[in-house]
Amino acid sequence: MSGGREILVAARSGLALGVGVLCLLLSLLGWFLDPRQFFISFLFAELVWLGVALGCMAFLMIHYLTGGKWGWPVRRMFEAAAWTVPAIGL
Repeated sequence: MSGGREILVAARSGLALGVGVLCLLLSLLGWFLDPRQFFISFLFAELVWLGVALGCMAFLMIHYLTGGKWGWPVRRMFEAAAWTVPAIGL
């Protein structure tokens, strides 16, 4: 049964790679067609995703500060989002 799970994970990874490559190609096309709008859109997207990551980091810090069981169901999601802050900074 573990073979089926590995195939599913590989298929999801391939799909994610394909979507990433498609987005990169569309971004490059936008950069060449209208550079001004590309940079405006890029800055907006950067700020949106930075806001999501910092918001998750804030909730994670509140959970660590207050303790309790209220944050356990979403703690891993908040940690994963907080780990994206250095990548977003680049």
